[in-house]
Amino acid sequence: MHLRQEVERVAGELQTQLDENKCWSHLYQQQEEKIWKQNGKIWDQEHKMLEQQEKIRVQEHKIREQGHKMLEQQEKIRDQEHKIREQGHKMLEQQEKIQEQAHKMREQELKNTGQLSADCTATRHGRSPNMDGELLLLTE
Repeated sequence: MHLRQEVERVAGELQTQLDENKCWSHLYQQQEEKIWKQNGKIWDQEHKMLEQQEKIRVQEHKIREQGHKMLEQQEKIRDQEHKIREQGHKMLEQQEKIQEQAHKMREQELKNTGQLSADCTATRHGRSPNMDGELLLLTE
């Protein structure tokens, strides 16, 4: 009888250990599932971070391109301003030349008008100017 009790005792201990192992196995399985879920969340976060980094790279590239375009536009504006200044200088020079020509023409008109007056006076006195502006005596 003693042997039977020993077998039952050992069987009870084994059942207790088996139940405890099942419990531990269940806990391990739950922990593994939590770890898998956490790993999945971490992977999702890493994926989102990579996408954000790519978006940032694209934005930085666009910003650099805009900066280059702005520099090009500024250069074009400077060139246009330079050309406008040059045109302004040329126009001023042309205006000065026109004014000089007008002044010379007025002087010439005044000389011609003065010559005409002298010629008219000379003609009234019986003299006529020749082509060189010399007065010739008119004889009738």
